[in-house]
Amino acid sequence: DTNAPELNAIEANDAAIADVKVELFAADASGNAVGNAIATKMTGTDGSYEFTGLGDASYVVKETQPNGFRSVADKDGGNLDEIKVTLAGADSLGNNFLEEVPPALHKIAGTVYNDTNAPELNAIEANDAAIANVEVKLYNDQGQLVGTTRTGDDGSYEFADLGNGDYLVQEAQPNGFRSVSDKDGGNLNEIQATIAGEDSLDNDFLEEVTPVEPPALHKIAGTVYNDTNASELNAIDSSDAAIADVKVELFAADASGNAVGNAIATKMSGTDGSYEFTGLGDASYVVKETQPNGFRSVADKDGGNLNEIEVTIAGEDSLGNDFLEEVIPGRPPNGPAEGEKTKVYEFFRSSGNSIFYTVDENEKAHIAANLSDNYEVREGEAFRTLGENEYDPLTGAESEKVYRFFNTVSGSHLFTSDENERDYIEDNLKNYSRDGEKSEFYAYETEVEGSIDVHRFYNPIEDVHVFTHSDTEIEKMMADDSGFNDEGIAFYLMPETMS
Repeated sequence: DTNAPELNAIEANDAAIADVKVELFAADASGNAVGNAIATKMTGTDGSYEFTGLGDASYVVKETQPNGFRSVADKDGGNLDEIKVTLAGADSLGNNFLEEVPPALHKIAGTVYNDTNAPELNAIEANDAAIANVEVKLYNDQGQLVGTTRTGDDGSYEFADLGNGDYLVQEAQPNGFRSVSDKDGGNLNEIQATIAGEDSLDNDFLEEVTPVEPPALHKIAGTVYNDTNASELNAIDSSDAAIADVKVELFAADASGNAVGNAIATKMSGTDGSYEFTGLGDASYVVKETQPNGFRSVADKDGGNLNEIEVTIAGEDSLGNDFLEEVIPGRPPNGPAEGEKTKVYEFFRSSGNSIFYTVDENEKAHIAANLSDNYEVREGEAFRTLGENEYDPLTGAESEKVYRFFNTVSGSHLFTSDENERDYIEDNLKNYSRDGEKSEFYAYETEVEGSIDVHRFYNPIEDVHVFTHSDTEIEKMMADDSGFNDEGIAFYLMPETMS
C-alpha cells in the first residue's frame, strides 16, 4: 500500500509484493479452512498468484504474512490474511491482499535521579545517584494507560514499540524524596513526550532526599508580680509591681501533671519580673517558683498550688504564666513587738507527771515562790513566744495563738491552737477551765526552719495530757506500757537561749 497507506485501499499505484506464500484450502460449510493445503503458490514479481483446475466448491485462500509488512485489507475483510472463495461455474478473480510497511516504532526513555551532588542547585549532574524501583506509567494522548514499568538499578526506565504521537510520562513519588526538577518543568512528577519519527530520550526526573525538619521550638514565659494595686482582689492588674530576682525552675511533667526529675532549666526573674524558657518542644511541663522572701502567694495562672503552674506546649508558645504575690500583712518577721511577752516558761509537775507552759511572769514568780514543792521550772527560759501575725519568711507560715486549759479533776493542763477544739472544750468539757489570756502565747502550726516540735500525749485512764519536746520523754510516752496515746505534734516553738 505505497500509494496512500492512510486510505488502506488497493489503488493503481500500489506496488506488488513478490515471493509471498499463498495456500489454497477446502472450506467447510462455515467457510473455515479444513485439512491440508490443496495447493501452494508464491507471488510473482507482479505480486500475482493463481490456482487452476478447480471445480465448483468453497475454498479458503491463506496468505503467509510477508516479513516487514502488516496487513491492512483484503477482498472480503475479516481475517486480513484469509479470503473465502466460492466457485460456481466461473473463475474467481481479484482475490487480493493489501499490505503496508508499518511505520517505524520508537521508545520513550529516561532516568530517575537523586540530587546528591548539589541539592541546592536542583540540576541533574554527572555525580547524581540513581533511584531504583520507582514506578513510572505511560499514557497516550487520550489519557489511556499504555504501560507501567519500574526503574532499574541504574534508575532508568523505557517504554518501547511506540508509534508517533503525544504521550505523558508519570512518575510515582518515591518514598523519602521530594521532586525538585524534571525535563519539562511544570508538574515535577509528569513529563510531556512526543514521538515524531524518532526516540524520545532523557525524560528524566530529579528527586532529593526530603530534609528532616527540626521540630518547631517554643517558649514558656511569665512574670512574677507584687499585688500592690489591689491585694484584696488577688488579681493581676496593670499597676501591680514586678518582683525581680525570684528563682523560677522548669521541670518535665508526668501524665498527672506532676514535676518529675531534676529541673530542665532555672531562671531568675528580671527587673520587670519576667522570666522565659526557650527552645522547648511540644510536651507537658511544670513551672515552679521559689517563694520570694517577705511575700506570700495569692494567685497564679492555673490556681491549685500557687507556686507551680502546669504548662502544655502544643505547637505554639505558652505565655502569661504569671505568679502573683503580696507582701505578708502585719508585723515584719522579727519577733514580738516591744513590750510584748517574749518568753515561754516550761514547768514540770512531778505529782501528776504533767507539764505546762506560761508566758506570765507573775505566774512564774508565784509558782517559784509558793509551789516549788509541786512544780519544777524546766530549762529556765526554754522558748520564745512568737508575735501576733509573725510569719516565717521562707515558708510563709503565720503564728497562731495557743490556748491553755486547766483540768480541774486531774490537775493537768491542755494546750491547743485549734480554735474548733477550743470551742468544743469550752462548750462540752466542764472539768476544763480556760486560763486567762496572760497564759496564752503564739506558736507555729507547721514546721519552720529552726523550730522545735512539741508533742501531745493523753492518758485516758488518768485524764492527763502531757506536752513535751524532749526526745527522751517522747520515747518514754510512746512505749506500749506508758498508758499514753500519741496525739501528734501540738505546735512548734522557736528556741530561746537553752541552758
